Amino acid sequence: MGLLPHDSGKTSVTAALVREARRRGVDAVAAKPVGGHCAWRQFDTLSRSLDMGILVGEDAYKLWLASDKCEPIELISPLDILTAPPDPDAIGLDGYSEESSILTKVAVLLRISDAAGKRTEHYVISANLKRVAPALRARVEELARRVKAKPVSSAQFLKLATSSEGIVDESLQLLLDRHEEVFVESFNDAACPAPACLEADAVILVAPSRAYVYRGSDYAAVVKELARRRGLNVTSQEVFSRVTPIGSVQLVPRRKSELTLPSTDTVELLDLVKGMRIALVG
Repeated sequence: MGLLPHDSGKTSVTAALVREARRRGVDAVAAKPVGGHCAWRQFDTLSRSLDMGILVGEDAYKLWLASDKCEPIELISPLDILTAPPDPDAIGLDGYSEESSILTKVAVLLRISDAAGKRTEHYVISANLKRVAPALRARVEELARRVKAKPVSSAQFLKLATSSEGIVDESLQLLLDRHEEVFVESFNDAACPAPACLEADAVILVAPSRAYVYRGSDYAAVVKELARRRGLNVTSQEVFSRVTPIGSVQLVPRRKSELTLPSTDTVELLDLVKGMRIALVG
């Protein structure tokens, strides 16, 4: 889990862990069950998706590479959402900040990959895409045509995304069946990206400069208690304030080119979770 909603370092830690595990000869894989990325801030993902012929987020792509492409990227990343900020001229400056922070207002493309059924579907949220600045909109439209995205409304998008929980869970189960160890990266500061994550042996909380390790059973008990009141809409901070870590590791700073590479902190962190079959990183 991430202590911050964004930029906690989850992807870097997860990728380094799976690289180190595979270096040790362990059949390990990393997964990003639910992902989201911005076509404006992460424009490279749009270009890469065009090249690959499938919507792919930056985090999922890094984890796929760290896993030596041992599985199809659709299995590592079954649910992916592309957002794009609206053009201020299209909606006006009043309320622009609020509009830009609502997922159903900025989501423009959705991919759902059913690994078990070996089926991938893309959807384009046409009304939101029309509000995007022309230059960026043209590239998103190009990708939508390339992947044969089906047009849907914002309400239909939300229903598709929220009803894909079973597909996401099934993908994780397939990874668990096929590999010795699975490292699952959460999204934002969500406490549980999929129900299967409640079976994790270890949970790693990542914050700038330090990672904390928790017993999966302790973590799951708190998530389940909070979820009884409002479902899985629980943040990591709510959980971690109620659970005691079994240890922590000081993270070392890295150059951008070295972010996903193992270092001394990776070795120490992997030793803490050694022998645990599934680890949730957030």
